Amino acid sequence: LCHHEFEPEAAMTHWADILKHSAEMQAKLGRPIGFRVAMMDYFINLNRVLKSPVILEIALYDEMMQNALMDELTGVYNRRYFERSLNREINRARRHSHSLSLLALDLDNFKDFNDRHGHAAGDQVLAAFSDQLRKSFRAEDIVCRYGGEEFVVILPLTTPVNAMIVAQRFLDEVRKLEIYGRSVTCSGGIAGYPEHESEPRGLFKAADRALFIAKKRGKDRILFADEVI
Repeated sequence: LCHHEFEPEAAMTHWADILKHSAEMQAKLGRPIGFRVAMMDYFINLNRVLKSPVILEIALYDEMMQNALMDELTGVYNRRYFERSLNREINRARRHSHSLSLLALDLDNFKDFNDRHGHAAGDQVLAAFSDQLRKSFRAEDIVCRYGGEEFVVILPLTTPVNAMIVAQRFLDEVRKLEIYGRSVTCSGGIAGYPEHESEPRGLFKAADRALFIAKKRGKDRILFADEVI
């Protein structure tokens, strides 16, 4: 909170003084006082460590944190958030013995589209694709841009079979997109916890491997991880 470091002995003294100050404030005001409130008052008015404290509005802080985890172009979560979320969701699935699926997606022929129509057109494709992702998946599903034209979707409480049903429906919607007179398609791979892998890194590798084979088999398709072993 105060972004200051103290030697152990000084820290112990401050800690004891803040607790005492908290008790005194509660006695004066006749109501409970949180430790952080007492600490702020102590360092501002008694010990004066904080000369010019900056108070962040919580809405502004939330917005700042949200922006740090979002991909600016597409409006979906970024790779950093994906890696954090996959760890969390696998731990949750393990704890409650739930299923979880991971869908890896990659736009087909994206480099060729960029080369022919320019990066602005490529950005338009990415934005349209991301918009369709948000529309096609549930609020509890976690849609992220992994990098370039590759995206990942974490589907909690979802078996690979059910994930495939949703993914195929998404593929049908993507085929309806038309940008600069060209249709849009994508390829994908699905890996499930615990069927295919039980750890985050392994689960992603399994889904990404299935995506890679889907590309090699002609694109515009989605494969299960166990179809390519």
